[in-house]
Amino acid sequence: MKRITIARWPLFGVVMAVLAVGAVGAVGALGALGTLGCGPRTTGGACDQVADGCPDQGDFSCAGDTTQTCEENADGCLVWTDGVTCGAGTVCAAGGCCGDGEITGGELCDGANLDGATCQSAGYGTGTLACLGTCVGYDIAGCSGTGTCGNGVIEGAEPCDGDNLGVASCATEDFYDGTITCNADCTVNTSGCSGYCGDGTLNGAEDCDNGAMGTQTCDDFGYYFGSLTCDSNCAYDSATCFERCGDGTINGTEQCDGTQLAGATCFDYGFYSGGLSCDANCDIDSSTCVGSCGDGVQNGFEACDGSDFATATCVGFGFAAGSLTCDAGCVIDTSSCEVCIPGQYHCFGNELQECAAGPPADWSTIQTCNAAAGYACDAVNGVCRDLTPIGGTTPTGTYYQYALFTTGNSVFMGGCDVGSDGDLVYVNRGAWYQDGSTMDVYRITLLDTDGDGLLEPNQHPNNPLAPGPIEERVLTHVITYNVPELGMVHRSEIFPMTDRAFFVSGSIYPGTVFEYIFGTGVTNIVADPVINIDVGFLGYGSTDGRWYAAYESSRRVYSYHDATSEWVAEFEFPNLAGSHMDAIEVVTSPGTGIQYVYVSDMTSDYLGQYRKNFMTGQWVQENLFEYAGTGSLVEGMGFGALNHFWVTGNGSDLYEIGGGDLSSYIDP
Repeated sequence: MKRITIARWPLFGVVMAVLAVGAVGAVGALGALGTLGCGPRTTGGACDQVADGCPDQGDFSCAGDTTQTCEENADGCLVWTDGVTCGAGTVCAAGGCCGDGEITGGELCDGANLDGATCQSAGYGTGTLACLGTCVGYDIAGCSGTGTCGNGVIEGAEPCDGDNLGVASCATEDFYDGTITCNADCTVNTSGCSGYCGDGTLNGAEDCDNGAMGTQTCDDFGYYFGSLTCDSNCAYDSATCFERCGDGTINGTEQCDGTQLAGATCFDYGFYSGGLSCDANCDIDSSTCVGSCGDGVQNGFEACDGSDFATATCVGFGFAAGSLTCDAGCVIDTSSCEVCIPGQYHCFGNELQECAAGPPADWSTIQTCNAAAGYACDAVNGVCRDLTPIGGTTPTGTYYQYALFTTGNSVFMGGCDVGSDGDLVYVNRGAWYQDGSTMDVYRITLLDTDGDGLLEPNQHPNNPLAPGPIEERVLTHVITYNVPELGMVHRSEIFPMTDRAFFVSGSIYPGTVFEYIFGTGVTNIVADPVINIDVGFLGYGSTDGRWYAAYESSRRVYSYHDATSEWVAEFEFPNLAGSHMDAIEVVTSPGTGIQYVYVSDMTSDYLGQYRKNFMTGQWVQENLFEYAGTGSLVEGMGFGALNHFWVTGNGSDLYEIGGGDLSSYIDP
């Protein structure tokens, strides 16, 4: 293999070909001579037998269109190792693909790529240097003239000459400071220069220099984690930083990133419609959202906005007069409304109030009605009215009995006072007229005993609205709770819910409403009246959110007024059957949303249905339902399972009533 003789101008590092030579010999040519090349580590002639041997490590060659490099194999022998196969328009020369414009292998140049060489670097004064077609030397045909070092004139490839430095300076030699001089051989002398990239010291305009990293971190480049590195130009390299705004993933303190909005919507930003976007700083952009509190238009969930109240007025809020205002949260403020008109009457619990002229006009209590004595506040006439029975005793509809469980024919263990929720029935069990502490829970299951594939709780032979045989009910005992505060059996009516049961304890704790938490076994007081009234029956109005109660000795119904912690007399009803009252329940009609109070005497012959006219505050008897058959004793009543009423009787039976005309008010 022929070698190319080269020379380098000091400090410029430009390779200059002094003469152009032919292409390097290929392995095939060596093989034809029958002589194998051996590397410098050949011992005992072992490498003499290597067919692909080559002379010097790092030499380049070609095998057809494939580049080769002389490398040491695992046995310590130097052999030709294949590189790449040159593509179309190129030829393998000097171990490189000549014609691709890239200087590889043993190439000095390739096409227009001269690796910085010029006629001047080749020792000529002027002209244009070119690359030989074999890429292993330069074509100097376009160069002319020579330079003379020492004449003070920069000629040829001289960078300087005496005091003539031309354009040479410390800066052109990649230094930051100092003064450059010219050597006697017309090469630049940088001994007077200082500071350069790679000296390990931060100077010049460097960001960093080897281990000297300056003060910046990945955070200064918009990243949240990682460490900066320093590149060969003494500039920061953020390749090892990660997580930043714009990577399409929400991280760091970003609200969003690209199309990732973390599930946020315009509603989260106080708007009612539109679409969010993400800005260049990874902050939510809500500029395309529409409708918000403060835009002056009542929309979305707003009650008002600015002066826009839709149809709301002070009168609509129950005030006598005045003007509404809208607060910063788009909520109506009624503080400017007038409470009343002088001369009007108003009931606040048991307090009869009259509107005093003021100013401002406001309610003033003029009398407190004695609820325990049967007096009710009458805002229409401005008096404490003595309750008188409301409604008649002529039936307007019918209902039926569907099931009877006794302590002798079922798992029923007896007891009085009953409540129901879902398919469960709750009963207070204990000795007659003794303090009770046991609450049994039963499940009611309806069977398709007529085999028609339907469950028909209202079906009854005598019911024209749902004729047919009564379908069988199954009673199953579920659990028993020990509740000491239940009080006397037949005086501790129960109102159950999913996770707790409410109850009153009659004369033991007069007028007090308790709750018993099933999961913890804890009993709490939820209504503690300031004036005790001995109530023994309990119901809850889901529509008006009030407790309703009554007691045996009179047929008088009360409601609990939270603001004054008092039981308020509501109405009395006439003698229906038996000597006294024994049951109350409050049910809202699923069809109309009207809330009704149902009452019964000591037998189930009749159910009185009452509702309150909330415009006048007066109660009316809506219906009187009659049991079709002979009534049973009543010692408590609860509504729930199968959308029927469940009644405990003489302490040893539990029965179910409903259907008929009553069904139109209690069925969904």
